[in-house]
Amino acid sequence: VGVLADLGGDDIYRGIDHCQGVGQFGAGLLLDDAGDNRYEGRQSCQGVGFTWGVGLLHSAGTDGDDEYFNKGKVGSGYGDLGSFEGWGQGLGCGHRPYASGGLGVLLDGGGSDRYEGGTFSLGGGYYYGLGILRDRDGHDRYRGSRYNMGFTAHQAVGVFIDDRGNDHYATSHFVAMGMAWDESSTLFLDGEGDDTYVAPGFAFAAGAMNGFALFEDSAGADHYVGVRPASKYGNRYHDGTSVGLFMDLGDGEDVFSGGRQAGEIDAGPEHTFFVDAPTVEAATERLKVTPLKKAAQ
Repeated sequence: VGVLADLGGDDIYRGIDHCQGVGQFGAGLLLDDAGDNRYEGRQSCQGVGFTWGVGLLHSAGTDGDDEYFNKGKVGSGYGDLGSFEGWGQGLGCGHRPYASGGLGVLLDGGGSDRYEGGTFSLGGGYYYGLGILRDRDGHDRYRGSRYNMGFTAHQAVGVFIDDRGNDHYATSHFVAMGMAWDESSTLFLDGEGDDTYVAPGFAFAAGAMNGFALFEDSAGADHYVGVRPASKYGNRYHDGTSVGLFMDLGDGEDVFSGGRQAGEIDAGPEHTFFVDAPTVEAATERLKVTPLKKAAQ
């Protein structure tokens, strides 16, 4: 077990890889109690649990404006121009196909924070791992590339929670913000605030290859740019189906891309559900009638 605890002050944590709360066959904890902090790493940093490991980064200050940076060492394995590997920031990650992943957690207590991550970063799981990112308060900005902000791949679980604030989410490539791939489950929750989401594809409650993805924005006037929420994707790896449930709740005036309309409630093929309604109760009453029959067909 390795623990670094800092009780106050504005701090800079700088490393290259496997640092700032990383565990493999053990536990690595970075606990910072207050201040405006900057966490810099290049790969596999900031709350990562590998095999038999627990990794935790907890920036506990309720009003610190923190910065998290995890990319830049190795170019993206997908060949995306200008993108880098990340593998961090609340990631549970196994070594496929040899050993399952552990528990990786990034917790931020508040403040208007900035997150930048490469591929496989910002709250997600890979190969039997469990990854969690939670930000409790503040007007935050999240920047990613591919597999970011509530994601999973290969029998994993990912959880992304931002409790409140007017937040801005953006990725330069695909697969992000509430997506699950290959027998995995993902939960993306945003609470109060007027939020903007920018994703070019495979996002906003996207499940494929027997994946389950839940995306919920609980309140605010929100703007979705790019892909159509709750879209159909394939299941060629396995028999069966996937599930994508998208819910935007509250009375805010929402704007959607891809042909979705504010106030729409729809159940489509491959168990995809789109809900834009003031409350869950209101959506449930409407889903009982026509859309569920449509989905069954």
